[in-house]
Amino acid sequence: ISYYLLIFLFKFISLPIAENASQRIGFKGIIWASAIPFFIFIPSLVHAQEAPLLLIVAAISFGIHSGFFWWGYHGYFTKTAEKFHFGRRVGQARLLDTIASVVTPFTGAVIVNFFGFTALFVAAAVIVIVSLFLLGKDHDKRQKTDVKYVDVLKLIKKHKHSFLKQEKTLIILD
Repeated sequence: ISYYLLIFLFKFISLPIAENASQRIGFKGIIWASAIPFFIFIPSLVHAQEAPLLLIVAAISFGIHSGFFWWGYHGYFTKTAEKFHFGRRVGQARLLDTIASVVTPFTGAVIVNFFGFTALFVAAAVIVIVSLFLLGKDHDKRQKTDVKYVDVLKLIKKHKHSFLKQEKTLIILD
């Protein structure tokens, strides 16, 4: 439980940092920046068996990676999706997410079964590197307005029904 609490704590801390940085380096830049803590996470997790304190490093680095990556992903998606076909693009993104959610555990199990956990982590790192190069850095979009947590909390309070509906959907789909 402590491991996951650290992840969520550092994700929560890194989100405003990612938001501010996306104004300067763009959403793709934030996704690229998320690779740094990810590449700290991988060896920390691999060597945690010999040094269990590395689980703390792994949780912190994954939380930072998660906050940066998801801010960049959602920001770029929102800025680049077609205005009049946004629902279709969300559906396509969810379809790809569902396919990945089905294929990934099976593929991971095959890799672990034949090559071990270290090979799985190395494969994840290679996939991240390839994905970053496919993402590229051109045609990036930037965050234009500053988002404050207080403003978000006010919107949640004002639109409780919409927020609860969205959270329910996210829980079911994730």
